[in-house]
Order: sequence, then structure tokens, then C-alpha cells
Amino acid sequence: MHKKFWLLVLAFIIICITTVVFACEKPYKLTHENGLYIVKVNLSQTKVIPYVSDKLETVDKIALKTGASVAVNTGFFDAKNKKTVSFITNNGEVVANPKLNENLINNENLKPHLDKIFNRGELRIMNCNGEVVADIVNHTEPFNAECKLLSSTQAGPVLLPEMDLEKEFFVLKKDGKIIRDGAGMTRKTDRSMVAIKDNYLYIIITDEENPLTIYQLRDKISKYNFDKALGFDGGGSVSLFVKQKYGYFYQDREEKGASRAIKSALLVY
Repeated sequence: MHKKFWLLVLAFIIICITTVVFACEKPYKLTHENGLYIVKVNLSQTKVIPYVSDKLETVDKIALKTGASVAVNTGFFDAKNKKTVSFITNNGEVVANPKLNENLINNENLKPHLDKIFNRGELRIMNCNGEVVADIVNHTEPFNAECKLLSSTQAGPVLLPEMDLEKEFFVLKKDGKIIRDGAGMTRKTDRSMVAIKDNYLYIIITDEENPLTIYQLRDKISKYNFDKALGFDGGGSVSLFVKQKYGYFYQDREEKGASRAIKSALLVY
């Protein structure tokens, strides 16, 4: 009887500690390691919503205007006509449609490859039987019948579980050699991305001292054993905003402190 009593007491203590730890877990956490800024987002305690600007705006201004706790640049866009090159949906509506970008669809060099461009990878946020979950798939991948799509944010390329730059038309090869790299995938530059693991969302950018090719980024994140990962627009577009207890963290990638205005962002509330 005495032994059973103390076993019950121990079980009660373990349950209490577990409950307190879970309740105290922060909805998001920023760390800086291995040349990366990483925001771990608890999907069960937050809302993840895409944002599309009517024009172009900087990530920090978007975050401050909307009251978002975390914001990062996302899809590709045409700086000349300020129109999207990536699909974005929210609440069942297409809020950014690359098929309406005349510079894209009328480009003779791109016309043979539009199906690949339109089918690039995307981050999906879904409600599956009452649980909010994330997935990373190509745009035409069928939806899970048990899930309701809340939003999708397209960019690319898919980094994990497998990366195929030709499949998403980020590079064009001839005789095994790259003859076109329109998005700068093979040069060292600043990178932004998202990943998922154990139903946590990870928002990641490279720091100011570690520009990477897309291959180097994929290799660098291998140590984290993410389930899936997706690249976002790189180079001067890379910007990350994180609200903290006192003020906020903001990292942008433009020279002389001038943040680049972008078309779309991913927001966490």
C-alpha cells in the first residue's frame, strides 16, 4: 500500500510538470545558430496567414501594419509590373495568381515552361479533423479529403524530401550543364525558407555573414532532420520580422539598411 501511494504521487507530479511545461511553451521562438535565424512556430497556438500587397511593401511595414508577431517574405514577383509569379490562396480564395501576370505568360522564353512554373512547391496550412497542420507539396498535388485548406503560399523550390530544380524550372540544362539560372539558385546569396517537423513550422533565413547557394542551404538544414522544406524568394527580398518582449527583431538583406519592398509575406499571429 505504501509503495502504491508513492507511485501515485510520482505519477501525479509528472502529469503536473508536463501540463505546466506545455502550457508555458511559447507560441514561437527565435534562435540564431549555424549561420541561420530560425523561428520555431507552434501551429496549435498560432495563426499562419499569407499577405499579398496591392503594390509592394517592406516586411517590417507589413508586420507593424497588421500586428503580426512574425513576418517573412515569401513568393516570387515581377518588380517591373509588381505582379506575382507565385500562387497564394487564403480562405478558399486565390489572392495572388501568376496566370494574370502578362509579363510572365507572354514571355516567349518562358511559355514552354509555364506548366512547371505554375506547379512549383507551396506551403499549405490545413485544418484536418480539428487540428491545424502544415504540408509542403507541389501546387497541383491533390488535397487530403479529410482536410480543409486554410491557405497556401507558393514559392520554391521544394528542398526536402527531394529537390529538383529542373522540375520547377528554376534551372534549364543542356547536355547535363546548366544554361539558365533565372532565379540565382546556383550563386551564393541570402536565402529564406520554411520547414515542417512534428507539426511545427520553422521559418528560416540566412544571416548576414552566410550567403548560400540553394544546394548549400539544403545541405545546411540536413542536420535538423526536417520532414519537408521549401525555399522562398532569395537575394534582396529576404527579410524577417519577429516581435519580442521588448521591441522587435528585424533582419533585411538590402545594402545600406534599405529594405526591399516585396509582394507577399507569411504572417504569424
